[in-house]
Amino acid sequence: MKTFLLFPVLLFLGFSCGPSGKEATALPEQPIRPDSVEVVHTPDNKTYSDTILLRINPSDGKADTTVYKKQDQTLYFSFDSEGYHTITAAVSSQDAAANIRFNQIFLPDGTTDGPFGRQLNYELPKEGRYKISVHENIMAGDPWNGYFTLKVELK
Repeated sequence: MKTFLLFPVLLFLGFSCGPSGKEATALPEQPIRPDSVEVVHTPDNKTYSDTILLRINPSDGKADTTVYKKQDQTLYFSFDSEGYHTITAAVSSQDAAANIRFNQIFLPDGTTDGPFGRQLNYELPKEGRYKISVHENIMAGDPWNGYFTLKVELK
């Protein structure tokens, strides 16, 4: 009789401790980055990053990468000016309705400028490490997630 009662109790405990019916949302895999990009910070040891160091090709001053941006996530792209005086950059996505833009540029002295649109043309007044942020335009559009491409040229 004890064995007979033990089976239903174990069966009940197995179902009550099982999955809650909510499926985990898997993050999409990060595309393979070209040599011009190095991840310098990876929160939670995931395959995505909030801060990405752009390694500018010294022969032509260019870099580009394709990354995945989560909804409401701000991505930061960092680079050294190394004698360059202007930056021309663009963000693009195959999703024509993508709500994405350059929010700010952070100068080496700690000051910021922005917001901008999908194109950025900016004079680099000081030598040092710059950072540009990419995020949705919260004043015009819905939150967005997906893949986008960043192209940068320093002159």
